[in-house]
Amino acid sequence: MNKFIEDTTHELNTPISTILTNIELLDTIHNCNEKQEMRRIEIASKTLSRLYEDLTFLKLNHNYHRDINSLNLSELLAERIEFFSTIIEAKELKVKREIAPNIIVKIDKNDAIRLLDNLLSNAIKYNKKFGELNIILTQQSLTIQNTGHSIGLDIIGQNEIQHP
Repeated sequence: MNKFIEDTTHELNTPISTILTNIELLDTIHNCNEKQEMRRIEIASKTLSRLYEDLTFLKLNHNYHRDINSLNLSELLAERIEFFSTIIEAKELKVKREIAPNIIVKIDKNDAIRLLDNLLSNAIKYNKKFGELNIILTQQSLTIQNTGHSIGLDIIGQNEIQHP
């Protein structure tokens, strides 16, 4: 199984990078934002990219050294929301953000990205079309709520997942 994951991640990296780079290039040169086909390709490519990152994490996790540092969660959350913007737009979700500035937490950046991506991805995936996505970050908590469901995270306490 490890050999399969190793081979698969190696083989996926180049085409995924090529697709994402060319989408950005086409968008910059030809302003292709409005073309539905380009949006579908971008969504599919970002999905493949996330799967690649997950496979790489599985493959390398036993050797992974976590680099715990102070991280601006406010900035990272805004960046990850932007990463999912194409999928949010495709599902025509109304996004409400209440992100307090400069929320600093001590965490490995890759772990934080994986956590935020998982929460955002699930909130988008299990939301209904034309639904709402509420993202609230305070000094005490992070809440990502879709139409009907919410997932919270206590960032001050023990960093345990809470389901309000």
